[in-house]
Amino acid sequence: MKSRRLLLLLLVISQLSACGKKVEQEEVKASVSSSYESTSRITSTKESVSKEGTKTTETRQSQDELTNYLQQFINQKIGIYIEDLTTGNTYGVNENNMMYGASIAKLPIIYYTQLELLKGTISMEETFPYIDEVNDIPGAMVRGGTGIMQQSVQEHSNYSLSQLLEWTIRYSDNLASNMLGYYVADKNSGDFLMTISPFYPQPLSVYSKNISAKTAGMFMKEIYQNKIKTSDFLQTQWQKEKIGYLDADVYHKIGKNDNYNHDVGIVMADKPYVISIMTDGWSNSEIEMVVKEIDALMKKE
Repeated sequence: MKSRRLLLLLLVISQLSACGKKVEQEEVKASVSSSYESTSRITSTKESVSKEGTKTTETRQSQDELTNYLQQFINQKIGIYIEDLTTGNTYGVNENNMMYGASIAKLPIIYYTQLELLKGTISMEETFPYIDEVNDIPGAMVRGGTGIMQQSVQEHSNYSLSQLLEWTIRYSDNLASNMLGYYVADKNSGDFLMTISPFYPQPLSVYSKNISAKTAGMFMKEIYQNKIKTSDFLQTQWQKEKIGYLDADVYHKIGKNDNYNHDVGIVMADKPYVISIMTDGWSNSEIEMVVKEIDALMKKE
């Protein structure tokens, strides 16, 4: 009887052992299968990263080319600022160096006028009388100079805000700009000064025509994005000079006085970008050569 029970016990133990091995084998199989699927996903991710990495490498190489190109100007009397409006990438050399801006200094006044229009504190139809005091505010443009107002202006003649803004942009009109500064921009002080000060390398205590290439570029970007009278930047008297030399639509503002020769604009390429070039002693043709080289590198960016 005992022998029979012992035999039955051994049989049960044998079956349990076989079942345990089968379970262990299935767990191992499941583990191997899970490991393979995980490896497959990683491989797929790596392939995706590899393809994107190739594009990133090419982009980085073109960015390095542009950076290297700009470095040649580091000890020269030129400041350059560039911003890709698609990626937000920025480039520059001597971009924070302050320089006499000539008519580039009209950009902050144009920008502030746009802000006041957007806030609704003024309207395009509002009129202002010309008085000689408009030419005595901080950073005022010289009487006469560029523009068309000087040819027929009379004391107390009224001009609409729309006219003043258009003439300031299209003809770089000194008197029109001074009127905007006097009547709209708080005589180039007060809230105007506080509003524009963050654009400058150092806070402003008084407004002047000194400005950096980066500051000018930042104003041009904001003016373009505000979309008020921006089409006038396509119809200036100097449309095909300097940055306008490119075979593309260019919203730009030039500045010229004695040796100072500048241009700031938005180039409407496939990937639009801001470019600001401020120089001391450079000719139009020299600036155009630099612009052409930068444009070629931006197309690769």
